[in-house]
Order: sequence, then C-alpha cells, then structure tokens
Amino acid sequence: IGLGLLLCAACAPPSVRPGTGDRSIDGRSTGGRAIGDVASTGRRQKEIVCVAEPMANYVVHLTTLGGLPWPTPYGDLMRSTVPTQSLSRLQQAAPALAWDRQHTGELAPYFVFLPAYLRLQDEFELEQYFISFENAIRRDAYAAFRRDNADGHDRVSTWLFDLEGFFYERLDLYHNSFTFIRELGRLYVKHYRDYEDELWPEIERDLEVAADQIESQAWSVDLIASWESMTQESYDGRHFVVSLVAAPMSISATGLSYGETLLAVEKDEELMARTVSFEFGRHLLIDVFDEAVSEASGTANLDWTVFAAYQGLTEFYNRRMFPGYRADIDNDVERFAAVFGQLYDQRPDATARELMKQGLIAFRREHM
Repeated sequence: IGLGLLLCAACAPPSVRPGTGDRSIDGRSTGGRAIGDVASTGRRQKEIVCVAEPMANYVVHLTTLGGLPWPTPYGDLMRSTVPTQSLSRLQQAAPALAWDRQHTGELAPYFVFLPAYLRLQDEFELEQYFISFENAIRRDAYAAFRRDNADGHDRVSTWLFDLEGFFYERLDLYHNSFTFIRELGRLYVKHYRDYEDELWPEIERDLEVAADQIESQAWSVDLIASWESMTQESYDGRHFVVSLVAAPMSISATGLSYGETLLAVEKDEELMARTVSFEFGRHLLIDVFDEAVSEASGTANLDWTVFAAYQGLTEFYNRRMFPGYRADIDNDVERFAAVFGQLYDQRPDATARELMKQGLIAFRREHM
C-alpha cells in the first residue's frame, strides 16, 4: 500500500457544528502514535500533536469500502481485503454511515465518530461497545450506553450535537432496522483483527510520515501562539490533537471534540497544514461564536449569518497565517472574510471578538 494511493482524500473546507465542552485532552489510551511519542526536545507550552490511531482509521476505512464518500483509488485498492458479502452489507449501510457539511447519516455518530474518539483498543472492546449500543435500542434506554462511554461520549456530544437526542429521534428506525444494525456491528468486530494485523502496520508508517510533516509545518509558524496573538484569544489546552486517517472523507477535517479533529491525509503537506490551522482556528474561536449566539438569542439576528461569520472570521485569520492561501468556501463565508479584512485594515489592533461584532453589523447593513 503506497502513500500515493493512500493520500487521496478530497480537499474540502472543514465544517462541523460547533459547541463547547470539557476543555481538556483526557488520558485515553492509544494503540497508535500517541501524544507522548512526539519528540520532547524544544517542547513548547501548547502544541499541535498528530496521532495515528488504528480504530479511528478502521471505522473510516469501512465507510470507504462501502463506497463513501465516492469511488476512490483507496476504495478500489482495499475492496479485495473483505469478502463480497461484507462489501455488500457495507454498501447497504453507506447512506446511514455518511456525513458531510449538511447531513449526518443515522449511524455515523455511533459507528464512526464515537469509536474514532474513544480509542477502543481491540475487537473485544469494539464488541462490548456495540453490545451496549444494541441494548440501548432494545430497551429504549440510552442512559447505560452513555454511561458505558461516559467522558468520551459527552465530549463528542457537546462539540457535535446532542447524541442522545439524535438517538431518540431515530429510535423507530433503529427498531425497524435492528437486525441489520446488529449484523453491521458484528461485521465491524469480525474484520478488525485482520485490518490491524495485515493493513495497519504499513498504513501507520505512512501516517507517521504525514504526522511529522504537519507537525513540522505547525512548528515553523508557531501555529498556536500565532493564532492566540492574532485573535487575542487563549486556547484552553496543552495540545490540539489531529487524528490522522488514511481513508478519504467527504470533508477533509471533522472535529470530534474541543481540541481534537479527524484529518484525512493528503499528498500536499502544505495543504494539510493549512487545513489543520483552519480547524484549530475554529476551536480557538468557539467562545467568540458562542458569545455572538448568546447576544443574538431571542432576536431575529439569530440566523445563518452568525455561523457564516464564525467561518469567515476563521478563514480571515487563516489567510493571515498563510498569505496567498484561499480555501474553497461558500460565497457568504467569503463575503464575511472580506468584511473582516476591511475592518482589520481600519483597526489592526481589534480583537477577534470586536471584529465579530463589527463584522456582523456591517454585513447585515450591506446585505440584508
């Protein structure tokens, strides 16, 4: 498996519903490249840290075998690693496992996001995880499943969306599809050992190369300190964790919790560094976004413009971090980035919070 075939994810701007939560990187065990594996020489107070986790890679890998996010060289290469019957089931499950900027499939939170974040160690832990999820469906009771995965579950839920509410809204569907869901979980368990033994060693080596490249790029621009200086915001943590995956995703970065994101690796190391920078900026500016939401709450101003402004403000700062860089973003986000640029030219000392407030006022005055 060569790096050129592995690094085939699409480059799209990252987007996840933001939130706030426990601002610590917990002590979850890891089966891959761990935080502690990063060289300790010249250690800075706050760092971008890349990890290569087998379980995170495995669950995204299976979505690719099902045909997600679209036909890719990775999927073509890997399809022969599982039996035809398993491929067929994964293809059936693909719509429910899919996610992008506008949509989250019915099973994606429980078959992708949570297993990726929890750092489950082996097929035995994975089996217990799915048994707990099946019991939640059979008993119409989510509490035990949440309790079994307590800290990780709540961090993911706080950052993405209400996982428990998501579950109950789809409970009838889960009941009607229970046999299929159970068999899909068993498929995940059945093929994990083969993946870890036969595919993971070489994938991990390739991801190690990408990790070193990203960390070097982040180090060269002192990424976290530079963002804090530009925005006058403080990142609440020692590490920003980038969990690298070899399989392609529909969006290049998917935040899992405050301080951790999945990143589909690319051939272009500079592009990966800019994507990581953008994703870090979204996490750093989350309190700025929350403040804007709070101020708009209960008024007609609590609309799409608040999130577009948040994205645009992040993009504006990322362009300052990497001059000449332009992400492929929505038109409204681009307009906000331009508004923030104009405001910054008038007041270079303005904080991110000040730019956010002034930018929303200026944008609404001009476009609404």
